[in-house]
Amino acid sequence: MPAFVPLIVLSSLACLALIAAPQLTFLIGIVWGMCLVLGGHFLDRSRYLLLIVLNFMLLLILGSSAALYPMSFFGIPSLVMGLLLNQRKGYYIIQRWGMLAGIIAISLFLAGAYLGAGNQAMQGIEAQLDKYIDESMKWAQDSSLAEIYEERGISQEELQKNIKETARQMIHYLPALYYLECIIGIFLILLFSSWWCKRRGLSVLQRRPFREEIMPWQMAWVVIAGLSFWLLGRSEMSTLYYAGGNLLLVTLPITAYYGLAGIVFRVGRMKPRSRRWVIALLIIVFLIFSLSIIFFLSLLGIFDSLIDFRKISKPKEDDEQ
Repeated sequence: MPAFVPLIVLSSLACLALIAAPQLTFLIGIVWGMCLVLGGHFLDRSRYLLLIVLNFMLLLILGSSAALYPMSFFGIPSLVMGLLLNQRKGYYIIQRWGMLAGIIAISLFLAGAYLGAGNQAMQGIEAQLDKYIDESMKWAQDSSLAEIYEERGISQEELQKNIKETARQMIHYLPALYYLECIIGIFLILLFSSWWCKRRGLSVLQRRPFREEIMPWQMAWVVIAGLSFWLLGRSEMSTLYYAGGNLLLVTLPITAYYGLAGIVFRVGRMKPRSRRWVIALLIIVFLIFSLSIIFFLSLLGIFDSLIDFRKISKPKEDDEQ
């Protein structure tokens, strides 16, 4: 009971903040998610489920349909992770199933949003983009910024047309941005929860050092599938093409994260003097060739997950189902 009261108060305040300040949903959602995850450690299952029900009811009563967004992105994944923590599962098992729950929840959320609004939603987004671009071009013309492009042989009409075409292409990648927001949110919720437990000497949510983290090999096949879809649909710019592009966009930062872990592992094994020079060189190269380095890290993360260059032995919990 002592833990139930603070958790219900903190999580309820977070729910109120989610409805009152939707522009801060991501930050508040992380705090809310931490309350739900840590509740799985401090509460028994019946009280934990009561905590979840009260939170979800509060959101639905106050926010109605607007509550579906934070519930899908943060609530459902945190619920799954909290239940697994209640069963004393390890960090990476919890992370794996939390991510899967988030992906399923977002897929249902996007499917429901599309079925509810259909093409009208896309047309509304395009109209808003056109309005924003027209206002931006008017500002550029008033500030003489458009003259810079005209000096390079690009007329204002041509520039406006190119920007609108690029913006319409970017609309097709909105699903990837939703999935990325959810994945990053889940990652941070679990990471901060692990940090909080470590600071208080709790023997739960123990994660390996960053340099020893390795990407699950299944993720490499998701990248391969995305690349295959992208190449197969590229000639006709079909739905398959955009599906592959969204998969690649989602997996790029994930694979780059694990690729960076491989670099940190190698650099950490160097002599201190050599390490300083290598770190300085890597920073300079990254500043000059940022995009190329990100792709390199992504490839490194993929191959490391398949071949295991570092020869890191995974803890037993990583292979448990």
